[in-house]
Formats: sequence, C-alpha cells, structure tokens
Amino acid sequence: MNCGWIFQGKGLDKLLETCMFANMNEDLQMTYVRRMMADWDRKGQLATAKMQGLEEGRVEGRAEGREQERLKMARAMKTHGMDASVIADITALTLEQIEEL
Repeated sequence: MNCGWIFQGKGLDKLLETCMFANMNEDLQMTYVRRMMADWDRKGQLATAKMQGLEEGRVEGRAEGREQERLKMARAMKTHGMDASVIADITALTLEQIEEL
C-alpha cells in the first residue's frame, strides 16, 4: 500500500515514515535502520564537537580576560610610578611586556 499521498504536505512526516517502513521487506528495513543509526551517530558526533568547541572557546576567553586584566593593572601601576620589577612580580608579566605598556 502506498500511503505517501495521504500525508503529503500535512506535517505528518513521522507517520509517513512509519507507514513506509512497515511496507518494506526485511532487508530494506535493516538497511534503513543502519542508515538511521549512522545518521544518529553523525548528529551525536557533531553535537559533541560543538560542545567541545564551545568549552574551548570559554577557556580561551577566560584566559584572554585574565591577561587583559593583568595588563590593565600593570598599566595603572606603571602610571603611578611603580618599579617595573615590582609590577612584574605582582602581575607575572615579563619586564618586556611592562616596558611596552
């Protein structure tokens, strides 16, 4: 039985898919299931990669923020006449970085 025309364009894709699956022979059903599983695996891998990328971005963003804060503090200390070696000890910046400020 071909039931595709009944559900066409009505947002009932899952029902159509179920109907079509029921009309497949066993070999086609197994092929279909393997393809669906492969698709689910790909979607899972993409979701995992996205989550890892977001976490890496957060880590990098926090590190950049800490670096910017250290530079801001060092600029303020330098403006107030603190010695570069003291600023380096406090901020963990190199003397070269401090001199460039």
